[in-house]
Amino acid sequence: MVGERKESDSSTQANPNTEQKQHEREGKHVKEEEAQQPSHQAPYHGKKEQPERKKQDDQKQQTQTQKQQGKSSSSSSDETQADRESKEGESSDGGKESGKPGASGELATSYEKETKSAFPIQQPKRQHLPIQEISGVQHPKISVEQYVKQHGGNRAITRILIANNGIAAVKAIRSIRKWAYDVFGDDRAIQFIAMATPDDIKANAAYIHLADEFVPVPGGGNNNNYANVTLICDIAERTGADAVWAGWGHASENPKLPDGLERTKNSCVWIGPPASAMRALGDKIGSTIIAQTAGVPCMGWSGDGLKVNYAEEGMPEDVYMKACVKNAKQAREHTERIGLPVMIKASEGGGGKGIRKVEKMETIESAFQQVQSEVPGSPVFLMKLAPECRHLETQLLADQHGQAIAVFGRDCSIQRRHQKIIEEGPVTAAPPDVWRKMEKSAIRLAKEVGYVGRHCRVALYHHWRLLLPRAESASASGAPCH
Repeated sequence: MVGERKESDSSTQANPNTEQKQHEREGKHVKEEEAQQPSHQAPYHGKKEQPERKKQDDQKQQTQTQKQQGKSSSSSSDETQADRESKEGESSDGGKESGKPGASGELATSYEKETKSAFPIQQPKRQHLPIQEISGVQHPKISVEQYVKQHGGNRAITRILIANNGIAAVKAIRSIRKWAYDVFGDDRAIQFIAMATPDDIKANAAYIHLADEFVPVPGGGNNNNYANVTLICDIAERTGADAVWAGWGHASENPKLPDGLERTKNSCVWIGPPASAMRALGDKIGSTIIAQTAGVPCMGWSGDGLKVNYAEEGMPEDVYMKACVKNAKQAREHTERIGLPVMIKASEGGGGKGIRKVEKMETIESAFQQVQSEVPGSPVFLMKLAPECRHLETQLLADQHGQAIAVFGRDCSIQRRHQKIIEEGPVTAAPPDVWRKMEKSAIRLAKEVGYVGRHCRVALYHHWRLLLPRAESASASGAPCH
């Protein structure tokens, strides 16, 4: 560049008419020199003036400009310079267009080589490995039918009707999809059919999107949709569902639903306890008789001492009626035998309805009438009140072969108006030895009625024994009470 400047000065003195051309030529050379200067000599004017492909970090830009600085400053043809750069493995601005970085695409090629060496691209293994090697999880290459056959099952379930909505449906679909992926490597191995009311569709409910299909059902109260046994059975039959899951609430505790599904064309499976077990444990009086027959510790009540052979005889009517309280006079007699305070309860009540506490003998008659009016036609019974107790629940799993296990427990003592507000787990109120006894008693009760599926046994635990070890009264025995 120095030689070119001297030559330009001599030509200017010889020919004054070429002054304008000389100034243009000098301006061009100055621009080339500024473009070739390293970054610490030329100021940086901001990213907005840099092309998109030129947006590199400062270290990479400095390395590239240092390479350019070692080039020959003498001008040469575009082809000769490109050959030299390809041999040296360097990127160039391309001859006359050196002020336009990457115009010939060589800068992008150099950047690609440097990037690959610093950050090698790894192809996801899922594109090349068999399904059982994905994420290190061993997935058997079998279908649902083969899986059921290998594990001794009698029927494969690939289509499930969700007879519920809201968070219950969301939890069911997500849980089963996760299990299907873990086992089969395909979260769609089991298909879901959802029921959707106009309100659910308008609200764009999440469970509708999670399901593979949905069937519009009438709106209004749940008697028109999720609690309508006839409608659920009809949808299960029309959609070809293999099974029905009702979750909790709505029709989940109605023994007519499993009976109706059994009468469908494809004998749809009910994912839940059999109707006989629901009838046995769904009734407060009958379940307490069965519980004390199975050796479960129970509070003093109007049916003390009654036992049945439920597996062979079921629940005899005469035994059931002996535990009922028919009028206020009988309520007074049982109260005198058990002792105050007592609870008068309707067998078909729930949610705070059909239950009254009696602390004085003078209020027995009015309390009994209130219970009868809140749940008309329901049998009524009387049970000893357990004040300052804990509401503990035992979670069980039971199969069709008579096996049952206790898997978890929770404390639901925080309530308002006889309704649970908070459920805590695991259980810490009862000592470990007492809690094991409660689990064993719950297992005996589940086996006694032939329960299948998940079961929650509710019990009362009197913690007075922990504070007063010598207390010997029945209400302070420290034993679980059904």
